[in-house]
Amino acid sequence: RRIWLNDVKFWTLVAQGIDYAVANGADVINMSLGGPSSGIAITDDTAKYRAALDLLCAAVDNAKTAGTVVVASAGNDGSWGNPEMKPGACAGSVTVAALSPNLDRTYWSSFDAAVDLAAPGEDVLSVDSTVAENSTTPHLFASGTSMASPVVAGVAALLKEQNPGWSAQQIQDAMTGTAKDLGVAGRDPDTGFGLVDAAAAVGAVAPTPKKQNFFATWYE
Repeated sequence: RRIWLNDVKFWTLVAQGIDYAVANGADVINMSLGGPSSGIAITDDTAKYRAALDLLCAAVDNAKTAGTVVVASAGNDGSWGNPEMKPGACAGSVTVAALSPNLDRTYWSSFDAAVDLAAPGEDVLSVDSTVAENSTTPHLFASGTSMASPVVAGVAALLKEQNPGWSAQQIQDAMTGTAKDLGVAGRDPDTGFGLVDAAAAVGAVAPTPKKQNFFATWYE
């Protein structure tokens, strides 16, 4: 992938956005985006790009220190070289992989030691401001770790509401400690600690799942 100077500007703005959100009281930040941070040839332009990613990770780490939970999508390049992606690879982020309806990591979801949790990410009914070109409703079925990451961010928000004095690490530990383990026992690079479990995280009893006709729900 060729690195353009516009990438440097973009990630610098994202880092500034994190700083702004934290300064204005954000408890949880979702980041359904990512940039490759491995397999990049060293040039003057890529050095600037790497510096921008370092600035991004510094902003993520500072946010966590300040008590803000930063949740990031792992990336969608699992079957295309699986490069390291940031902010997912930033030390301070809670990184999320995508699951299929069968609770397997999707073939395209990025995976590595940075993955903390997994959540549904295939054919998720989503809101999209640009959907008017494709649908008569403001919704579409979309797939990606960008769909999975907000699920975990939502659970983090529930925990923060329930425990306003908790640190970002305590919230992360509550989510990873109550996740439904998948695949290999314990943490693994495909799904991290497992499927995030909102009910278990907040100590509630989850209702029995019911099958839904998604297409009927969509149009009705």
